[in-house]
Amino acid sequence: MEGSQKKRKRLFVLTPYQIILACIGTVFLTWNVILYRTKMTVTREPQAKDYVSDESRKVNTWITQGSNQYFFETDKTSRSIINPAKVNSSSSRSSNVGKPPLESNSEEYISKKDLMKILDEFIRKRDKYRKITEQSELIPDKSKPKENDSSNFSARARRSLFQVQNPSKNFFRVGEKFRLTIFMKDKLGRNITLGGDFLRMWMKETSVNAHVSGVVTDNGDGTYSGEVLLPWAGQPTIHVALSHTKNDVNSVTNAINNYGILNKMYAQFVSKDRLVQESVPCGPLPVFSLRKENMCNLTRLNYGYYWYSAKPSSPKLSCGDWVAIRGTNNLTVPGQIADRIRYTQHQPIGEPIQITVIGKPGYVLKRKPNLCSRRPRENTWREPSPSGFNYQDKWTITGCQSNLTKTVRNYHKCLTGRHLMIMGDSNTRSFVHIFVSMLQMFYLTKPMPGGSWHDFVYAENQYNNSLSWYPHGSPFFANFLVPKYKLQPVSKHLDEVGSGNNSVIIIHLWGHFMRIPYDVFRLHVRKIRVSVEKLLLRSPDVDIVIKGPHAMTYFDWITPVDAIWLEHKRIWFEEFNGLHDKVLFINYWDMTVGIENIDIHPEETVIWSQVHLLMQLLCRNSYK
Repeated sequence: MEGSQKKRKRLFVLTPYQIILACIGTVFLTWNVILYRTKMTVTREPQAKDYVSDESRKVNTWITQGSNQYFFETDKTSRSIINPAKVNSSSSRSSNVGKPPLESNSEEYISKKDLMKILDEFIRKRDKYRKITEQSELIPDKSKPKENDSSNFSARARRSLFQVQNPSKNFFRVGEKFRLTIFMKDKLGRNITLGGDFLRMWMKETSVNAHVSGVVTDNGDGTYSGEVLLPWAGQPTIHVALSHTKNDVNSVTNAINNYGILNKMYAQFVSKDRLVQESVPCGPLPVFSLRKENMCNLTRLNYGYYWYSAKPSSPKLSCGDWVAIRGTNNLTVPGQIADRIRYTQHQPIGEPIQITVIGKPGYVLKRKPNLCSRRPRENTWREPSPSGFNYQDKWTITGCQSNLTKTVRNYHKCLTGRHLMIMGDSNTRSFVHIFVSMLQMFYLTKPMPGGSWHDFVYAENQYNNSLSWYPHGSPFFANFLVPKYKLQPVSKHLDEVGSGNNSVIIIHLWGHFMRIPYDVFRLHVRKIRVSVEKLLLRSPDVDIVIKGPHAMTYFDWITPVDAIWLEHKRIWFEEFNGLHDKVLFINYWDMTVGIENIDIHPEETVIWSQVHLLMQLLCRNSYK
């Protein structure tokens, strides 16, 4: 009996294995109860008490109300999760009050797999939110603009707008002016309250190959007044663009003033035995060392024009061993600023406006009766804009008239017995191509190619016409070594012209000189003026022509050409004061703004128009 009782007692003792099985069963039953309650929660109709403001209840609602509703809610409230500043905002909590959290398929059953996905997604979002919250407490949010950040107040073309001054006027007449007001805004849409930006305005009609440049006046308060002459009848479109912001202009001019140059240049030194050579940075300002003994003053070797370089490191080289210079594409402006300028300059403002100018097809503005070649030359220095307009690929001067046609006979007749002396860069070399072709000349030197550089050129014809071309002096940004003896300044060439001469002398300083400080450019112009004054005394029959700058919008050219053109024009005007009645200044800016010129080298049709404009102002007789 005692043995049987002991045996019965052992039957109620659980082994470890049985305990484990019991635990697993308990967990299984509990999990099924949870699933059952989840299903009941999802399938019931939503109640108003589900929309409490407590954040923990809101999270539980997201978890238990189905996968579709979870992504629907998190999509709408993602900003509250990502941006910690908006998590506890009353607007984010109350935005869903009174709205059913479920979609029309609220009876849909949520599987265990879907629920686990929801839980994992919620945990991931929560961890991300906590991480962002911790970082935001330690690191300031750089995405938020600072009120004192000057970059936020820089003008942006896509935010700016313009308003027509007389919007109710539907038709215009030839000779009237179209006016509008431009309102500059920054990238946040705020009004710019100061002036200083550079804008362009022009009108064109592609069907008749017509264009004209407008005038934009800075009002000093962030607004600009624009007007454009209506010189032909038709349906042209009017365009407005932001050329350069004042911040971009300051960035480039500061770099030029600090380093003396925009593109880095190098001076080549070669020893007398030609066994040692070295290239060192150079430029028109002494900025290469704080100690004079570590620099070379090359001004005397540069014909009296300021030029400096770092001293070669080799003891076998001295400052007198300078033989050549070389330009590069490396900028002195930081790369980040240069990229910003590329993407903010020459951007359109608003949409083009199409207007109707009534009149018969082909009707254009009547020209003034005075002959262009016989009016006072000082008028070319004070000519108002626009100086002319293009219609059917023909440039018409607004301030005078000329009947000179573009023929070989007329050009020969105008230049008989005269020599053309052209000095400048590649944009005067293009004039050489036109004159050699039009005057039927042949080269006595190596023919001039279409490349970026060439030596001295001389050509003549059987009609007693001749032509010579010289590159101007330093700075000359060729991407290869150029011997310094080939880069002689314009003033030196002028001093070498003898007495009793009747040459036509064309001077052009633009593409290379826009990359140096204004004071250095003024020094070149001042010395040219002294040489011109002396030349006119010994050769009064010489015609001096200053070829003005032209506009461009090339993407990779970060130089603020609109700002520099105005400054260069002022320098020419001031330094040649007293010689305006003896020297021609030809404005090519208006011609190239209207045609929307892109490259530093205009198209051939534009060059032909530039040459013919020169001939119209130069030829004293009216040839047909």
